[in-house]
Amino acid sequence: MNIKKSHILHTIANRYIAAFALLAILCYLFPYTHDDWGWGSQKGLDLLSAHFSGYGGRYFGYLISLAIMRSVFLKTLYMSGVIVGISVCIEKVIKRKWAFWLSLLLFMLMPATVFSEGISWISAFANYGTSSLVVMIFSVRAIKILRQEKVSNTPLSLFAFFLLGLLGSMILEYVTIYLVLASATLIVFSKVKYKHVDMALWAILAGSAGGAILMFTNPAYSKIIQSSDQYRSVAKQGRLEQLKTNGYTIIRHGFINNFAINICLLISLITPFLKRTIKNKVQIITTTIFGLFICYSVAAHFLKIGDFPKSFLTAEVIFALFGAIAFLILIAHIAIKHRLNKEALSIIFATFSILIILAPLFFVNPIGPRCFVVSYVLFTLLCCLLMESTLTKLNKAILKKELNVKLHRIASAAYILILISTYGFYFTIYGSIHIADIERINTINKAIENNQSEIVIKDFPFIKYTHFSTPANQLHENYFRDFYGIPDTIELKMKNR
Repeated sequence: MNIKKSHILHTIANRYIAAFALLAILCYLFPYTHDDWGWGSQKGLDLLSAHFSGYGGRYFGYLISLAIMRSVFLKTLYMSGVIVGISVCIEKVIKRKWAFWLSLLLFMLMPATVFSEGISWISAFANYGTSSLVVMIFSVRAIKILRQEKVSNTPLSLFAFFLLGLLGSMILEYVTIYLVLASATLIVFSKVKYKHVDMALWAILAGSAGGAILMFTNPAYSKIIQSSDQYRSVAKQGRLEQLKTNGYTIIRHGFINNFAINICLLISLITPFLKRTIKNKVQIITTTIFGLFICYSVAAHFLKIGDFPKSFLTAEVIFALFGAIAFLILIAHIAIKHRLNKEALSIIFATFSILIILAPLFFVNPIGPRCFVVSYVLFTLLCCLLMESTLTKLNKAILKKELNVKLHRIASAAYILILISTYGFYFTIYGSIHIADIERINTINKAIENNQSEIVIKDFPFIKYTHFSTPANQLHENYFRDFYGIPDTIELKMKNR
């Protein structure tokens, strides 16, 4: 028994190490751009010495940025560790090996706009990538509680959950709100349904409430509320135009662009119809509407429908809303049909987590693709939960053993092919960017050494996959100079490739 257990642990470790190593190679290639130059130079240290007063309350995220911007080695280890950690958490929830690999693949198939702003942009990853891991760790515990699985609480583990809540609520504002609301809601639900509350929830709530107080008492947020901040603001009553604009951004980047996840969701929702036993009209209609929306989202991805006229995009929003409503009705149907069993509660938790994460984005400005990293990861969790439910029913009700083995082999081969192709795609892109980054650094060092009067700074290739690879304004030019040690006597000229 011990030998078998040791073999299983060894196999698991090998999977994690292999994934970590491959991701580490990719993360090493990500260049420092835009705000990274500020965090990696004196500007970041100045903010630290001022305790980030008036800048923002993302204290833990800022500290991570300061650290990984000063060491390529640390950046590489941290980023790859966080990404693997997210997939490990999803595997812990699903309890299937395929969930680890599927979540990694879906992560790699993240929309390019979200990936370039939220993952390969290092200082953004410090906030959005880290917050995704925090939410996943919380989700693992939350779903265990909802499934009434056995959990252990030691003083050390409770302190760890307190730290999770405290530090996790000092990275992103809407994740802070999520941790407080989700942990408080689960406490009330557990008390009503199970007549007891897991102490870990109290620890997370205490930590996240403390973190929320520390975050939102930063003077920066009073400026944001008063619209006196130069960059950030909140939507005030009557500013419907901003709400509409934000709504379109949320629908586009939060739902429509997630073509890979949408395909998996469609497969998981239409597969039960193969049994030909579904007669519920509500389920048939809502699945059809949601299926049409998903087909549209896939077409939109490949046909670049985002470039179509504004009148068309308005119709797109209406269609997407119908799709979202249909999906929520489907989730409600699952809850009613399964009488809030363990499977239904897990799916409901993931769905409402997505809604809580996205809701604050209607009321803040600016929002961009990076704001949807956390919701994308939650969609990945939801997708895996629905796929697990579908596969379980499929194996029991439809497939013969021989056919099941054949389909498993076909699916595995297709998965491996897609994963290798996706990894190769990103390796080619960021490998080319890394070479250009080395050339840029060599050009700068040579110019400084030879006391040249000017340096031509070229954009990186594949600019779609980096976030402002050259300074966009005077402020970021100052950061750029400080980061690379370029004196003011040398003129910088920006050149597009």
